[in-house]
Amino acid sequence: MTQATPAQIRAGIAAYITAHVTYTDGSGKSQPLRTLTDGGDLPSPPVAVVLPSNGPYADYEVALGGQVLAATYQFRLLILVSRASTREGTIILDGLLSHRGGSSIVQALANDPTCAGAADFVVAKQSSWHGQSEWFGESFMAGEMVLEAAAE
Repeated sequence: MTQATPAQIRAGIAAYITAHVTYTDGSGKSQPLRTLTDGGDLPSPPVAVVLPSNGPYADYEVALGGQVLAATYQFRLLILVSRASTREGTIILDGLLSHRGGSSIVQALANDPTCAGAADFVVAKQSSWHGQSEWFGESFMAGEMVLEAAAE
């Protein structure tokens, strides 16, 4: 069982996605999906950012005597791609949000649900397509995935 903080889990998820998810750029070349845990800097797209959830964040399992045994966390994976080419951006987002295929984040997580030991499990719960979205005043095409992760 993994004993990790939410920040450590997010960092592990980001490292795992960067190492195991690729997309095909406009020249046909396979590129790793850069994944961050802090969107404080304006990223160069395509990029994904693992953030705390906007809604419910943690579900705690408590034993008799008040000891917290484990927690399940909700994270959101924000995926930003350039608006320079709507066609290329749509193809990239479709691949990353798909449930299968070489660019699929869902498939990569299913291949190793612990994200190389970052958590007891990490699963993609749902995704959404935002179309145009702003991040630090810049406009991007964006998608988002809700991730659930657990640690003891």
